[in-house]
Amino acid sequence: MNKREKTMAGLTAAMAGIFLGFLTINGFVLKPLQKMDVDAQKLSGQLASLQRENAARKSLEPRLKELVSRCFGGDELKAGEELRARLVTLMDQAGLSTEKRLLNPVTGQSVSGAYKEIGRRVQVSGKLGNAVDFLYLLNAEPHLHRLDSLSLTPAQGGTVELNLTYSTLVPAEGLPASKDIKPLPTQPAPNLREGERTLYDPIASRDLLRPYIKRPPPPPPVPQPVPAVARRHDPPPPPPPPPKTSSEGRYRLVLMPMAPGEPFSVLDQSTRQTYSYNIGQFLGGGKVVMVDFRPCPLPDDPDTISPSRLILQIGDAYWAVEYGQTLSAKRQLRKDELPPELSGAAAAPASQPASPAS
Repeated sequence: MNKREKTMAGLTAAMAGIFLGFLTINGFVLKPLQKMDVDAQKLSGQLASLQRENAARKSLEPRLKELVSRCFGGDELKAGEELRARLVTLMDQAGLSTEKRLLNPVTGQSVSGAYKEIGRRVQVSGKLGNAVDFLYLLNAEPHLHRLDSLSLTPAQGGTVELNLTYSTLVPAEGLPASKDIKPLPTQPAPNLREGERTLYDPIASRDLLRPYIKRPPPPPPVPQPVPAVARRHDPPPPPPPPPKTSSEGRYRLVLMPMAPGEPFSVLDQSTRQTYSYNIGQFLGGGKVVMVDFRPCPLPDDPDTISPSRLILQIGDAYWAVEYGQTLSAKRQLRKDELPPELSGAAAAPASQPASPAS
């Protein structure tokens, strides 16, 4: 081997040694350092995430405690019974029928360590106004709840059948304040005849949930009879009889017809008995000629809109009884207050005997 070959062999051996040394250093030093750097970055990200969760926990914990305090309790059986008793109380306050009430227990989603969903499938019947009262009371209920599967179905006797699912949550034992849930303070029953509840009155008074029925055409005008020629010495005709007021303050107009041919109802406030009448019958000293559905302000309270009224014919004049008023509150209509169906028709004298409520 000459000198040149010896030099080349030495260089090759040196390069091989350097390469082997790099591999050794990379495997035992550089790679572990790289892995440690990646792990440190992961731990830093996890630490930042935990810090954000802790900050959010501090702000959400009071809200969570407030929601837990609105539950019926942490015991599933006890909370279910309190829920059932509360629904029965609200039904009684709304005046719904006590017959054929169904309050079947139901369960929903359950999240371990958080909550379990329980509820009742409610079926009850009554007047539409009472059903609206019940829904209003449920909406104002302070307990944590949710309503699902709500439906209203017409039933016999002018009633409706109400179906809904009322759900609430039972908190898990590990949640804040889940063991110290105290009953919510008893609140007085809200007045269902004033305040915000009155905004929902048109639902019942106009029967807005019933399918639309086109209003029938107005009746043809009644031909005016030709008066007989009065003799010179005949006495003048007697004036129209004044409205009777002896007992009319007892009778209140409580239900208006929602479709042609349906009756309206009058409540005797002394006996709490309800009487039904049809268009053409006699009431309040006159004949019921029609129902006026024009929204108009009340004469004694212009800020209140009356949705409908009965029109009575007494002699040659027309009188109106607003929905919800007594017969003694009827008032004579001026020509500009008459509905279009009567503004051009001559009033035929109503001389039939009065109804028992007159």
